[in-house]
Amino acid sequence: MIRYACLLVVGTVLPFVLAVLGSYIVLAHTTVGRQSIYILLHSQQMTDQQLAHAIGRNPFAVLHWAGLLECAIDPILALLVGAYVACFERRIPGRITALVLAPYFLWNFRSLAFATVRPPAETALKIAKVLGTNAAYIMVAAFAAFAIARLLGNGPNARQS
Repeated sequence: MIRYACLLVVGTVLPFVLAVLGSYIVLAHTTVGRQSIYILLHSQQMTDQQLAHAIGRNPFAVLHWAGLLECAIDPILALLVGAYVACFERRIPGRITALVLAPYFLWNFRSLAFATVRPPAETALKIAKVLGTNAAYIMVAAFAAFAIARLLGNGPNARQS
């Protein structure tokens, strides 16, 4: 029972920690990330042409690429959490993976679905897109956890249920 409680608590906190770590890596250790920070810091004092001249690229393209790199963090952290759960749980790794990833994706849903003001029809479409994407991430992570648990469970020290 304590093992499940520890697995759930650490598994629930792990996506948030990995998201912060992933954002730090993208923003501090990539050229696009550093340029996007420069754009955000100096966008009030400089025009678009001055920004483009200062960084040597189109500022809107830089922000677009930085946003794409940030979006790539979610599926990676989902797979890492699935692998973490599979290391400790052999019987129901898929369910536990979905359970520990749900709080992160519900927290992240607000920022993805309602980041900008849109017309009602476009908002409904964006909500459906974000929910579908998050469900796909959770499903792939649960399947990966199931597969890893089966691979780890068939070793010489595997328990017989």
